[in-house]
Amino acid sequence: MNLDAPTSIARREVAVPCRPARPGEFLSFTLGSQDYGVDLLRVQEIRRYEAPTHIANAPASLRGVLDLRGEIVPVLDLRTLVGIESPRFGDTTVIVVLTLGDSTLGVIADTVSDVVRVGADELHSLPAMNGLADAKFFTGVATVAARMLVLIDVDALSTCCGGLVASTHPTH
Repeated sequence: MNLDAPTSIARREVAVPCRPARPGEFLSFTLGSQDYGVDLLRVQEIRRYEAPTHIANAPASLRGVLDLRGEIVPVLDLRTLVGIESPRFGDTTVIVVLTLGDSTLGVIADTVSDVVRVGADELHSLPAMNGLADAKFFTGVATVAARMLVLIDVDALSTCCGGLVASTHPTH
């Protein structure tokens, strides 16, 4: 046993296991009362909300799948993923279709706000939260014009879909 090593586990901070965000343009949208952002280069399209086809035994955050011009696209409810209770679907609810390499993923958002340019000086790492939040889905926080955007790691979202993202393109 090494007696020189720190003994207080309570003081040890847990590193946030996420990729750092890079400056660029982000599509901003809301989930509940919080603003989020996703890299604009990963946005394929924004669609009016339509109920996806439910998949039995899927994770709670996977609402189902949509047929998008012959491509079967899994649809995540980010509100469920980030812990917003009782999500509501309204006239402003949309599905933001994102690209993940050669695959596609839809995410439900309450509203789409605008495109925000984020500079390097506006980016901040997520603080160590000692496991209180699932930080693997986020790349950081941006503060732009008195607004705070939580930036989403699009690639990490694919892990929520139980392998469906890897096989979304038609095989014929």
